[in-house]
Amino acid sequence: MSDPKRESIYEERKAALKAFFQENGYFPSFSEMMHLFAVKTKSSITLFLEKMLAQGELIRKQGKYILTDTLFNLNMYESVDAGYPTVMRDEIKYRVNVQDVLVTNPLSQFLVKVAGESMIEAGLIPGDILIVDRKKVPRLGDMVIAYVDDE
Repeated sequence: MSDPKRESIYEERKAALKAFFQENGYFPSFSEMMHLFAVKTKSSITLFLEKMLAQGELIRKQGKYILTDTLFNLNMYESVDAGYPTVMRDEIKYRVNVQDVLVTNPLSQFLVKVAGESMIEAGLIPGDILIVDRKKVPRLGDMVIAYVDDE
Protein backbone atom coordinates (compact mmCIF):
# COMPACT_ATOMS: atom_id res chain seq x y z
CA MET A 1 0.00 0.00 0.00
CA SER A 2 1.37 3.42 -0.90
CA ASP A 3 1.80 6.23 1.57
CA PRO A 4 -0.01 9.42 0.35
CA LYS A 5 2.59 11.69 1.99
CA ARG A 6 5.48 9.91 0.25
CA GLU A 7 3.61 10.04 -3.05
CA SER A 8 3.07 13.77 -2.58
CA ILE A 9 6.79 14.30 -1.91
CA TYR A 10 7.64 12.18 -4.96
CA GLU A 11 5.32 14.26 -7.17
CA GLU A 12 6.74 17.53 -5.78
CA ARG A 13 10.28 16.37 -6.50
CA LYS A 14 9.32 15.28 -10.01
CA ALA A 15 7.80 18.72 -10.65
CA ALA A 16 10.94 20.43 -9.31
CA LEU A 17 13.17 18.20 -11.46
CA LYS A 18 11.06 18.89 -14.54
CA ALA A 19 11.16 22.66 -13.87
CA PHE A 20 14.94 22.54 -13.36
CA PHE A 21 15.37 20.66 -16.65
CA GLN A 22 13.12 23.07 -18.57
CA GLU A 23 14.88 26.12 -17.13
CA ASN A 24 18.47 24.89 -17.45
CA GLY A 25 18.32 22.41 -20.34
CA TYR A 26 20.24 19.67 -18.54
CA PHE A 27 19.70 16.99 -15.90
CA PRO A 28 20.91 18.19 -12.46
CA SER A 29 23.84 16.65 -10.61
CA PHE A 30 23.32 14.86 -7.29
CA SER A 31 24.44 17.95 -5.37
CA GLU A 32 22.07 20.16 -7.38
CA MET A 33 19.22 17.75 -6.62
CA MET A 34 20.13 17.73 -2.94
CA HIS A 35 19.83 21.51 -2.94
CA LEU A 36 16.69 21.47 -5.14
CA PHE A 37 14.89 18.95 -2.88
CA ALA A 38 16.36 20.33 0.39
CA VAL A 39 17.79 16.96 1.47
CA LYS A 40 21.11 16.20 3.13
CA THR A 41 21.94 12.73 1.82
CA LYS A 42 22.66 11.29 -1.59
CA SER A 43 20.79 8.13 -0.60
CA SER A 44 17.45 9.98 -0.69
CA ILE A 45 18.30 11.16 -4.21
CA THR A 46 19.24 7.60 -5.19
CA LEU A 47 15.88 6.27 -3.90
CA PHE A 48 14.03 8.98 -5.83
CA LEU A 49 15.91 8.20 -9.05
CA GLU A 50 15.35 4.44 -8.62
CA LYS A 51 11.60 5.07 -8.37
CA MET A 52 11.70 7.24 -11.49
CA LEU A 53 13.59 4.46 -13.30
CA ALA A 54 10.98 1.90 -12.18
CA GLN A 55 8.13 4.18 -13.31
CA GLY A 56 9.74 4.58 -16.78
CA GLU A 57 10.13 8.34 -16.29
CA LEU A 58 13.89 8.10 -16.46
CA ILE A 59 16.43 5.87 -18.17
CA ARG A 60 20.11 5.40 -17.46
CA LYS A 61 22.40 5.29 -20.46
CA GLN A 62 26.20 5.17 -20.31
CA GLY A 63 26.12 6.25 -16.65
CA LYS A 64 23.90 9.27 -17.31
CA TYR A 65 20.26 9.82 -16.41
CA ILE A 66 17.92 10.83 -19.23
CA LEU A 67 14.34 11.99 -18.78
CA THR A 68 11.80 10.12 -20.88
CA ASP A 69 8.85 11.65 -22.69
CA THR A 70 6.45 10.20 -20.11
CA LEU A 71 7.49 12.88 -17.62
CA PHE A 72 6.10 15.51 -19.97
CA ASN A 73 2.75 13.78 -20.59
CA LEU A 74 -0.45 15.60 -19.68
CA ASN A 75 -3.66 14.17 -18.27
CA MET A 76 -6.52 13.72 -20.75
CA TYR A 77 -9.86 14.13 -18.99
CA GLU A 78 -13.39 13.12 -19.90
CA SER A 79 -14.85 15.02 -22.84
CA VAL A 80 -16.87 18.14 -22.28
CA ASP A 81 -19.89 19.30 -24.31
CA ALA A 82 -19.06 22.55 -26.08
CA GLY A 83 -21.63 25.30 -25.78
CA TYR A 84 -23.55 23.76 -22.88
CA PRO A 85 -23.01 24.24 -19.14
CA THR A 86 -21.47 20.99 -17.94
CA VAL A 87 -20.03 19.63 -14.73
CA MET A 88 -16.42 18.58 -15.29
CA ARG A 89 -15.49 15.36 -13.52
CA ASP A 90 -11.96 14.67 -12.39
CA GLU A 91 -11.88 11.38 -14.27
CA ILE A 92 -8.57 10.97 -16.08
CA LYS A 93 -9.02 8.87 -19.21
CA TYR A 94 -5.32 8.50 -20.04
CA ARG A 95 -2.09 10.46 -20.36
CA VAL A 96 -1.06 12.13 -23.60
CA ASN A 97 2.39 13.11 -24.79
CA VAL A 98 1.82 16.59 -26.23
CA GLN A 99 4.64 16.11 -28.70
CA ASP A 100 2.79 13.15 -30.25
CA VAL A 101 -0.30 15.35 -30.75
CA LEU A 102 1.27 18.62 -31.91
CA VAL A 103 4.51 17.60 -33.62
CA THR A 104 3.85 15.74 -36.84
CA ASN A 105 7.29 16.12 -38.41
CA PRO A 106 10.05 16.86 -35.86
CA LEU A 107 12.72 17.14 -38.56
CA SER A 108 11.06 20.15 -40.20
CA GLN A 109 9.19 21.72 -37.28
CA PHE A 110 10.42 24.20 -34.69
CA LEU A 111 9.01 26.52 -32.03
CA VAL A 112 9.15 30.30 -32.07
CA LYS A 113 7.85 32.83 -29.55
CA VAL A 114 5.75 35.75 -30.79
CA ALA A 115 7.17 39.23 -30.16
CA GLY A 116 5.51 42.51 -31.05
CA GLU A 117 1.87 43.34 -31.46
CA SER A 118 1.43 43.52 -35.24
CA MET A 119 -0.54 40.23 -35.37
CA ILE A 120 -2.94 40.82 -32.46
CA GLU A 121 -5.87 41.21 -34.88
CA ALA A 122 -5.06 37.71 -36.17
CA GLY A 123 -5.06 36.32 -32.63
CA LEU A 124 -1.29 36.20 -32.03
CA ILE A 125 -0.18 38.02 -28.90
CA PRO A 126 3.33 38.56 -27.50
CA GLY A 127 4.50 35.48 -25.65
CA ASP A 128 2.46 32.97 -27.69
CA ILE A 129 4.51 29.99 -28.84
CA LEU A 130 4.03 28.84 -32.43
CA ILE A 131 4.82 25.49 -34.00
CA VAL A 132 6.24 26.21 -37.45
CA ASP A 133 6.70 23.63 -40.21
CA ARG A 134 9.22 24.67 -42.87
CA LYS A 135 8.16 21.86 -45.22
CA LYS A 136 4.46 22.76 -45.30
CA VAL A 137 3.42 24.44 -48.54
CA PRO A 138 1.35 27.51 -47.63
CA ARG A 139 -2.17 27.84 -49.00
CA LEU A 140 -4.31 30.92 -49.41
CA GLY A 141 -5.23 32.20 -45.93
CA ASP A 142 -2.35 30.46 -44.10
CA MET A 143 -0.06 32.46 -41.81
CA VAL A 144 3.60 32.23 -42.72
CA ILE A 145 6.92 33.36 -41.33
CA ALA A 146 8.88 34.83 -44.22
CA TYR A 147 12.48 35.98 -44.60
CA VAL A 148 12.49 38.87 -47.06
CA ASP A 149 15.36 41.27 -47.84
CA ASP A 150 17.44 40.13 -44.84
CA GLU A 151 14.51 40.64 -42.44
